[in-house]
Amino acid sequence: MDSISKKLNDENWEVTLNDSRIVDRDQLYKFRIHTRLFEVGLPVDNILNARPGKTMAVADGFWVMLKPLSPGDHVLHFGTDLSFQRGSTEDGEVSYNLAIR
Repeated sequence: MDSISKKLNDENWEVTLNDSRIVDRDQLYKFRIHTRLFEVGLPVDNILNARPGKTMAVADGFWVMLKPLSPGDHVLHFGTDLSFQRGSTEDGEVSYNLAIR
């Protein structure tokens, strides 16, 4: 495991559904998946601000599968605080508002 992968696995990750933890912090690393190198086509005016056309990419992230949710509104939240060698930190948070009908 390279040092960046180890660092990401050791960080203080949190996954909640409706404010209840759904994955223990020490188990989340089991849900981290990364792909092999693959080809992707970037359109003009892409969000990466990269040159349009074919390029190579990888995907790396935490993938959590949920049981079917009851009808209504739900909030799925991912969060972490990353620390870097020079002492700086950065919070990473994203919430998904799910409306199940």
